[in-house]
Amino acid sequence: MTPVHRILPAEPLRGIGEYQAADGGRAVEAALRVEADAIIATVEEAGLRGRGGAGFPTGLKWRTIAANRSPELPTTVVVNGAEGEPGTFKDRTLLRTNPYAVLEGAVIAALAVGASDIVVALKDGDDLGRRRVEQATKEMQDAGMLAGRPVSVSSGSPPATSSPVSRSSPRAGSCTSRPRPHGTRCSMHSHRVTSNGSTSQHHSSSATRHWTRS
Repeated sequence: MTPVHRILPAEPLRGIGEYQAADGGRAVEAALRVEADAIIATVEEAGLRGRGGAGFPTGLKWRTIAANRSPELPTTVVVNGAEGEPGTFKDRTLLRTNPYAVLEGAVIAALAVGASDIVVALKDGDDLGRRRVEQATKEMQDAGMLAGRPVSVSSGSPPATSSPVSRSSPRAGSCTSRPRPHGTRCSMHSHRVTSNGSTSQHHSSSATRHWTRS
């Protein structure tokens, strides 16, 4: 039987050229041509759900975040690559194999909920994951695929965001942060239109005081 790779390619993508050759980047282009509400409506119609146990509808979560944005404080999309479930390796596999799709989904989530920046949170010591995300971020920035959203990488604690990539300290508690009460949680998914898009505000039970922790 011939293996069918529905979510990830058989081998890690070596660069943005391979991603674009597989139609990568077209979803962001489409999202930029429509209003935020149209993006959310498309996700709702697609039936996309979170990868967590509840399988909560992504479109409903995004619409809730967009409807409750603070008029004064910025919104941040947080990509959770620091999975804590015992024996789980799915998020790291997604980021190491195709970080471009994850980042493209995060950009679309940012466009949908009006977020100003994106943070990728990784497990402390995941040097390979950090290198892959930083490489993809730089390539996508150079290719104009981030829609003007700065991306930072954090290990262990929220970083101050800078463009295009901010290397925060890999040790928890050793880097500074800005309060982000209205964050958007965005778990791993390689869907071309959006990443998992699980959205959560700071009152999440797993959140830090000022950040949405996905």
